[in-house]
Amino acid sequence: MNNIKDFNGDSNLRSLLDFWVNTGPMLAGVLVINLIVVAWEREPVVKLRVKFAESPLGTYIRKALKRNTPGENDPEKGASAGA
Repeated sequence: MNNIKDFNGDSNLRSLLDFWVNTGPMLAGVLVINLIVVAWEREPVVKLRVKFAESPLGTYIRKALKRNTPGENDPEKGASAGA
């Protein structure tokens, strides 16, 4: 059984290294996701999203996914509005 006496000297360093090798990537991923969620509605990120949507890559991805942009006429909306 591991106790405090087992983690002294070189074994302590190895134990910390094992911990951070396993925990570091997970911590980095969680921090990046949190940063994206917090910054998503801030003005610089909104401008960046608009620029990307108008770029050739954004247009290609939108067409590949067959998604309408928020300003485009939706045939389903037009049909329901006229009925």
